[in-house]
Amino acid sequence: MENNNKKEITEIKNKNLTGINFSTKNLNNSLFAKSNLNKINFSKANLSFSLFKKSNLKMANFIETNLKESNFIKCNLSEANFKNATLTKANFLKVNFTDANFNDVNLTDANFRKIRFAKSDLTNANLSNFSINNKKFLINFIGEKLRKVNFSNTNLLDAKFSYLNFIAPIFDGANFNKTNFKNMSLKKGSFINAKFINCNFNKTNFSYANFNGTTLKKTDLSKSNLNLSTWKNAILENVDLSYANLSHVDFSNAKLLNVNLSRANLAKANLKGAELKAVNFDKANLNKIDFTEVKLIDTELYK
Repeated sequence: MENNNKKEITEIKNKNLTGINFSTKNLNNSLFAKSNLNKINFSKANLSFSLFKKSNLKMANFIETNLKESNFIKCNLSEANFKNATLTKANFLKVNFTDANFNDVNLTDANFRKIRFAKSDLTNANLSNFSINNKKFLINFIGEKLRKVNFSNTNLLDAKFSYLNFIAPIFDGANFNKTNFKNMSLKKGSFINAKFINCNFNKTNFSYANFNGTTLKKTDLSKSNLNLSTWKNAILENVDLSYANLSHVDFSNAKLLNVNLSRANLAKANLKGAELKAVNFDKANLNKIDFTEVKLIDTELYK
């Protein structure tokens, strides 16, 4: 079906356009291939449906640019500025975003494969329904500034996040598969109705986080800080919570199946209406927990 937003294609190949000003221009459906676009100015331009291939876009200006359904393949976008840009349904393959600015960017339904995001700033970015799939070459988020980022309904397959400080991130409805969040801070994060399979969250700070309705299977949360987090109606199966801080946690009406809570701190946790099957409480701190309305199956309490 013909798209009325498209025009005849503009092709730029093997060109040096360093510092050229294309601000506010209508360049939708354009091709930029094997070109040097260092410090190019595309601010407020229309580049929807465009293709950037094997080009250098270091320090490019994409502020308030329309990049809807654009494609970037094997490009250098280090230090590029995408502030307030529209990147809905955009595709990125083998792209370097080191030190890039994604403040207030709309990345809804965007797709990332084999991407480098080191030190990029995604403050207030909207990544709803976006997809990260990097089975062989892990995406590395290292040292990014990630404040109030919306990851709702995202698919995070084989993504690697290390030593980051998220502030109140939103992951509601997200799917985490073989995702690594080791040594992270996700304080006050929202994970409502999210799904975790074969994930590693070892030594991660989830204090005050909301996991209501979440499903976790074969996931490592050992030595993590989950103080004052809430897990109402959550399902945890084959989850490792050994040595975790779970003080004041709300597990009301949750199901814990074959969960390792050995040496965990569960002081003053709320387990009202919870079902615990084959749970390991060896040397756990169960101080001030009321088990009168807890269903225990093949579970012994160690104090």
